[in-house]
Amino acid sequence: MQIEHSELTNQQKPRGVGMRWTGYLVALTRVTLCLSHDTRFQLSPSRENEHCSQSALPCTVLVGAAAELRLKSVADQIMSSHGGHWDYSSIARKSSRPEEEGSERNTSLNRKFLRRLAIALVTYGSSSVRTEYLIGQAAERLNEKVNIGVFSSAILLIFPGAGDPSRDETHLDKIQIDFDVAKLQEADELANSVGLPDTPLTAAYRQLSAIAIKESPFGPWSMLLGYTICAPTSSLLFFNGNLWDAVFSLFLGFGVGLLDLNSSRFPALGSTLEFLSAIFVSFVARITSVYFKHLDVCYFSMALSGLTWLLPGEGLTVGISEMVENSLISGTSRIVRALIASLQLGFGLFIGEKMVWWTHDAVQKDCTSQQLSEWWDVIWFLGFSLAVNVLLKARPWQWPGMTVAAGAAVLVDKFTGRFGSEISAVLSSFTIGITGTLCSYISRDIPLSMTLSGIQVILPGGLGVQGVEALMNQNVLSGIGFVMSMINISLSITLGLLISKIFIKDTEAGLATVFSHNRRTLASSFREETWKESKENEAEEDEQIAI
Repeated sequence: MQIEHSELTNQQKPRGVGMRWTGYLVALTRVTLCLSHDTRFQLSPSRENEHCSQSALPCTVLVGAAAELRLKSVADQIMSSHGGHWDYSSIARKSSRPEEEGSERNTSLNRKFLRRLAIALVTYGSSSVRTEYLIGQAAERLNEKVNIGVFSSAILLIFPGAGDPSRDETHLDKIQIDFDVAKLQEADELANSVGLPDTPLTAAYRQLSAIAIKESPFGPWSMLLGYTICAPTSSLLFFNGNLWDAVFSLFLGFGVGLLDLNSSRFPALGSTLEFLSAIFVSFVARITSVYFKHLDVCYFSMALSGLTWLLPGEGLTVGISEMVENSLISGTSRIVRALIASLQLGFGLFIGEKMVWWTHDAVQKDCTSQQLSEWWDVIWFLGFSLAVNVLLKARPWQWPGMTVAAGAAVLVDKFTGRFGSEISAVLSSFTIGITGTLCSYISRDIPLSMTLSGIQVILPGGLGVQGVEALMNQNVLSGIGFVMSMINISLSITLGLLISKIFIKDTEAGLATVFSHNRRTLASSFREETWKESKENEAEEDEQIAI
């Protein structure tokens, strides 16, 4: 028996102490009747349906009595604050307030997690299209509405308030990209699994915090070692340098590494890193070529090998992938930024070479390498690949796939170099697209890490002598010629990646991980399928209960 409060008039509504004792006596009588009717009854929610089927009175009455006792305890507090009078609207508001507060807390945590997840993805090197897709899927699983726009250095997040303007949130976060392919892999996998049964929101938030706080195993000295190894190996592998060129390039790479590591401490140095590094490398290489002429050193080989890592390969790769996915604004801004960096490198090389004004010796444009066995190229390549993996902050378990993708690009570049830098870049990038996708399919790693390692091989090899020869001519268009050479290479890389994407879709591996919307690991697919099945089962159970 339940009393409908809406049927009571103001005269019928009990007041004061008499009402309280009357309610308590009614509830106590119901509990006594329940226990006397069925002594086997236990206060267990899981056995509620079983006892209801045996005897409808005990379960129904006891649950109703317990609910009434809870309601009256809340009502007594409200009545005491209202001069002994009932306030049914206050009772309803107080009874539902914990649920509303819990919902607000969940919404706040959802939004905080999605915002920080987006920042992590972009910071570690994810493309804008990939980030928007992952955040959209994660928000859908968390039952949260979000509008996101990712640009080259900023993220715009808008959380609608579901009809309540006071709950609208808009966030604009500036991002400083710091490539870390290992953390990017972990953040990508977390974005694919959050909201599923085995990865609830609280656990995902703690996992994201652990990813962000975790220190990279490659400290400043490891990064400096990467610069030091990258320069001499690239001199021997790409620029026809001899062993003495490699020795001097080692010191040039060390100096550029010091500048790069200190750029985060001095903002002015960070904004002009490419320009200052190019001046330093060009100046030292020019002096070396003048005073160590008897060692047959080559200015061209030393200068470009010292700047190998500063060639805009990372930004160019991400920008190209965004252009492929029709994200024109973000992709164009990244590519333009990469071209501006190459322009700074070009003018820096030109100015550094002209700073050695006291000599009139002509700059040697053609480098002659020592006649070593081609098997030495394998050693140079392994050293270069190791340096690239360290500078990309890849973990050792990612090295095999990245090395294989880069090795395939080197082989293709060696065999197709006779056709020109543009054709060689197209075929090499096509090989990277195919090999990187296959390796990511096997290793469950993201394709971007494989592509980045391969692009670092294409750029030095595809730069060619033509762009540098233009730098060494005494004309105003020297730096512009360098930029035009970079544009040709970037367009060639874009074409090669496009062709590889079309081809890989027709293969079995194409279903795995090539570009953003198709990227799904096997574990993530199974978890999402299980989550969808559980949601469907819950919906069916709710319908049966309602019937």
